[in-house]
Amino acid sequence: MQRLLEMHERHEKSGVPIEVEAAWIHHRFTQIHPYQDGNGRVARALASLGFIRAGWFPVVVTRDDRARYIDALEVADEGELRSLVSLFVDVQKRALFQATQAAADVQQVHTVDEAIAALKRVLAGPARGLDPTVWLKAKDNADLLMEVAEERLKEITKSLTAEIGKTTGIGFSFMPITVTFSAPDKLPYKPNTDDYSRNKTLSISREPSKWIQVNAHAIGSKFRGLIGIQVVLGGGRTISASADPFQVNYAEAYPNLERRFRVWLEESLVNALTLWRKSL
Repeated sequence: MQRLLEMHERHEKSGVPIEVEAAWIHHRFTQIHPYQDGNGRVARALASLGFIRAGWFPVVVTRDDRARYIDALEVADEGELRSLVSLFVDVQKRALFQATQAAADVQQVHTVDEAIAALKRVLAGPARGLDPTVWLKAKDNADLLMEVAEERLKEITKSLTAEIGKTTGIGFSFMPITVTFSAPDKLPYKPNTDDYSRNKTLSISREPSKWIQVNAHAIGSKFRGLIGIQVVLGGGRTISASADPFQVNYAEAYPNLERRFRVWLEESLVNALTLWRKSL
């Protein structure tokens, strides 16, 4: 435990990203296993304290997360921490979306004074004194992430063409196209394509035609510096291939954002290709 504390202190001083440090301290604590019972709960509490100090949310692992959580810990036992980091990032994104939705459910107003107070909260809100042009940073960052997505789709197009289009004789062809975004059935918010909308799409040409699309769109009826990104499989019914939407905000530095995005994008594209395979 003393060694754990010393290493944690060094990590903090060297600026290890909080999602990486939270996953690391959680896993190392469970490996040390200092208590007869309750080690998992204490490990999640330690990870939560780190996130809270960084201005994020506690780690809440739900029943639906349990299988992925156990798998991530087992993979971490083999020396690979990325699955646990990815899980913690998804837990944080889910908490942020839930908080965003809760914030939209304003307190009921019954009097004029309460109506004025509610109006003041909207106008002064958490971004009081913030120049709205700062929110445009989210759009700039989203544009850069969509370039990353475009390059990855080009690589996948090349691989699909070489491995499937030219070798199987089934008649598949793959190419980039422009397709209007069709939102999947279940999103934790309503996409705002008026304030921001970008997409990169890979067409799979063969009856019935399909496409894999990376789509970015603003979140909320009024733009406040939040952008969501989804990967979907289109053609017929539009199906989400992302476990959770990727969230871009105006305050996060791009290098950290891109690092998170690449992991999320790869998982989502694997899901999209799997969904397509199962549809054949």
